[in-house]
Amino acid sequence: EYVLRTPCHDHLSYYGIMFDLSAKLRDVTVTGIAMAATTPKQGPYLYTVYAAHEPCDTIKEREACWVKVGEGRVTLPCKIGQYGTLPLQTPIAIRRGTTVGVYVHSPECAEGVAYRNALLTGPEGVTDEDDNLQIKTAFASFALTPFEDVQDSPRAISGIVRYKVAADSDL
Repeated sequence: EYVLRTPCHDHLSYYGIMFDLSAKLRDVTVTGIAMAATTPKQGPYLYTVYAAHEPCDTIKEREACWVKVGEGRVTLPCKIGQYGTLPLQTPIAIRRGTTVGVYVHSPECAEGVAYRNALLTGPEGVTDEDDNLQIKTAFASFALTPFEDVQDSPRAISGIVRYKVAADSDL
């Protein structure tokens, strides 16, 4: 299993964050996502994870394009550098050379999902990457109702993405 860890958050947070994951040269299966919160109030809070078979920027507020892949009550830590695992009941499959959208939302806590400013991104909005996976520009959700009031200002996730890659024989 591989781990792509991003830098810590900038003490920014809201109800949710929507971001893209792109597989580079191999098929990737996301098996876990860990993030932080900034709320001093301990949870657990309800978190829902959604995935879409296309980049999130064109479908931000189109709920019908998204599929729920995880849901549950967890307490995410608020200390810098600490992350808690989000519920992910269905792994997220990404074919090589393609991009999927991911949306993490907590309707119970306005400080439930921490993120970073993304004023400077790489080509194609890449904020973090390794040899197999790219994390692209994120968008914060400012509403307790999912898929409403998703902002256009660029952000970046703060957390950990755990994944597996296809074996050479699977290519």
